[in-house]
Amino acid sequence: MQNLLTALSLSLIYNKRFVITTNNVETLQQDFIRIILENSCSVTPDQIQVIDLLEFTTERNLINQCTIPIGNEEDNEYEFKPYIIWKNLAKVDGQLQRYLYELITKIDLYDTKESRNNPRPCIIDGYSIRKPDLFIIIALLDHRSYYLKIDQYLKSKFWFSNNYVIDKSSSKPDRLTLPMNDFSYHDNIAYLRQLIPNVYIKPDIKRYIYSLVVHSRNHRLCSLAPRQTRLSTRSIDDIEDLARVMVLWQKFNNQNLTDSLYVTPDFVKVAMRKIGYWLIDWEYNKLFSNVNDNDDDNDNDEEQDEKDYRRRMEISMMTAYWYGSDYKYVTKYLDKSESLRDDSTPTGYSNVIVEDALKSVRPPI
Repeated sequence: MQNLLTALSLSLIYNKRFVITTNNVETLQQDFIRIILENSCSVTPDQIQVIDLLEFTTERNLINQCTIPIGNEEDNEYEFKPYIIWKNLAKVDGQLQRYLYELITKIDLYDTKESRNNPRPCIIDGYSIRKPDLFIIIALLDHRSYYLKIDQYLKSKFWFSNNYVIDKSSSKPDRLTLPMNDFSYHDNIAYLRQLIPNVYIKPDIKRYIYSLVVHSRNHRLCSLAPRQTRLSTRSIDDIEDLARVMVLWQKFNNQNLTDSLYVTPDFVKVAMRKIGYWLIDWEYNKLFSNVNDNDDDNDNDEEQDEKDYRRRMEISMMTAYWYGSDYKYVTKYLDKSESLRDDSTPTGYSNVIVEDALKSVRPPI
């Protein structure tokens, strides 16, 4: 649970959203609210809203659940609840996912420079809605929904993923440890926001981040689903931001904020894994994922032959990445590269592309 508190703090400091993957959503939801939000961060129940995206009836109903009215009813002004938890994000249909992407875009005021410098209420369905100083949307995902792919644009609205496995045999604390000082958790978050510019990234570290992103984008498997798999150039800033705030949070926990704050390659590797595992997924291409599984047993021989022909044709056309590759070994490589359950990763599944990029790029000395 301490890792989840850290993930929450990092996201609040940089005013971004994150995802939690788990093997038991209901239990995690209860523990996260009780142990982290209420007991450790002193969040009141009226500041928390849990939304099951499979149950809401209309778009306006979703907005009403996330907000509270302020002022007179005639003013039509509202404010978001500070802590919003979404469940079953991967299980909703594509139309709702596109709406959620548009909703977050409006909440972010289209992420313009003016909106970042001069925060103002957002207008959604005719409502004027203000964001509190501390505001976050957290998505809870079940490991079993990993293969239900989320729209890539919607995924990009969440900063990184953090995996947490519920182990019934382990005891859970009633409260997590925080740095001891005279300020509240929320005051500390506001204070750390002001210190972000003090964290320095050397040019060599920036080149290291660029190289990691370039190597991941140029990976052979990315050619199978380029739009859904390749990190956008914006992810360079996301990795830098996450590395900065991790340095800041570690120094704050060690009560060493008076020391110089520098990003090191180790922080970059952690940031690359947390962001890369979440955004990079070549298995969006259903034609090539699970090519050696028995999922197609119900297909007749003619359908199997047609799928096999399409795979061969696409591989032969991707000359830049697969030129001269024997199809038999291509299928073996794809089978070896499939995502497997791994509780030590940020998503609970392995990711060959991220690990290959980290192995290929040497960190600066």
